[in-house]
Amino acid sequence: MTDTTWFREAKFGLFAHWGIYSAIGRGEWVLNRERMPMAEYRAAAAGFTAERFDADAWAQLAVEAGQKYFILTAKHHDGFCLWDTKTTDFCATKMGPRRDLVGELVAAFHRRGLKIGFFFSLADWSHPAYPTPYATDWPEQWRSERDREEVVGYAIEQIRELVTNYGAIDVMWFDGAAPSMDAASWRAEEIVGICKRSNPQMLVNNRLFVPGDFDALELHLSRPESARPWETDYPINDSWAYNADDRNFKAPHVVWQRLLQANGRGGNLLLNVTPTRDGSILPEEQAVLRAIGKRVRRVNYHAEEMGYGPEATHLRWLQGMMHTHKGNALYIHAWYRHEDTLAYGSVANKVLRVTMVDDGRELKFKQDETGRVRVFGLQQTPRDEMGWCIKLELDGPARGFGVGHQNLNF
Repeated sequence: MTDTTWFREAKFGLFAHWGIYSAIGRGEWVLNRERMPMAEYRAAAAGFTAERFDADAWAQLAVEAGQKYFILTAKHHDGFCLWDTKTTDFCATKMGPRRDLVGELVAAFHRRGLKIGFFFSLADWSHPAYPTPYATDWPEQWRSERDREEVVGYAIEQIRELVTNYGAIDVMWFDGAAPSMDAASWRAEEIVGICKRSNPQMLVNNRLFVPGDFDALELHLSRPESARPWETDYPINDSWAYNADDRNFKAPHVVWQRLLQANGRGGNLLLNVTPTRDGSILPEEQAVLRAIGKRVRRVNYHAEEMGYGPEATHLRWLQGMMHTHKGNALYIHAWYRHEDTLAYGSVANKVLRVTMVDDGRELKFKQDETGRVRVFGLQQTPRDEMGWCIKLELDGPARGFGVGHQNLNF
């Protein structure tokens, strides 16, 4: 059985959608959504230059963000390959950048001790045997059994290249197994076998219609009781690939909250960035990543004893704050609080001790007969973009005050 320990402990990963679509600037599905002629799309490769691309800078940014692994779209649904493949000339070494982008990134991330894996689309809009690049969203069936066999065989040869030509690859992240959404049609067991023979400890996600080693979720969070390793991917703005009109970048505390939620339920957060045609990661995206990394280091987040536990959804909801719990400890993550005193009224336990996680300083507090807890002296600790984290040590596991009418919603 594949050891998933590193993945469970990683907590936070980097995702990047990058390809010809980055030169067009309207998202990774632009070929499909706009019914763009394939010749026009192939011509756009000339604009995918990567002239400012620096694999070491990407890897260093992940280190600074506190991320432990990286997933690259080695091939998205458009079929353009970012590695030096023998299967097609529709690749980054023969047009566009004329560089082996996969090879550069594998070397850079492994030099820093980070794990790396590949998003690989089984669907391939560029292949003449694929039913159509213009279905909404996926074709319902193959034109013929021969077409299916041709596309599947083509994909398998590309997978073999990726997992054998670049040393020990840590993750294969499959997507787009359509049409005929079943394991047998895509020779899923054979694909997993190729991956595992290359590196027995390689992790494979669950999108081949076989269980795989972990669940790859899109946007949503797994149930807290899930026993399987899992991750949720999450865009840093509202797009998966570079979109020139999308300036809706998430605030650092929003990403931090999502990281806490995913980790608290036992999963990882895979945060997506949208590199541009020249290989630059946008300054706004870099700023968010560095802010998260600063927070990770400030509270020693990767230390085993610093896991904050799941969100305390059984307690009263909060405004401008989030609470998580672990053992007899309750953590209050206060995003918008600027006052020197914090009032908190959601836990029925007796509070024994209060500390500021940011700097380890013990805080004075008073608990009223109503249960309200007031914590004093917050401003002696400077706030960062994520506010403060305050730890309440309780006389037992966190208990709430009970629930009244929940359904009075207008």
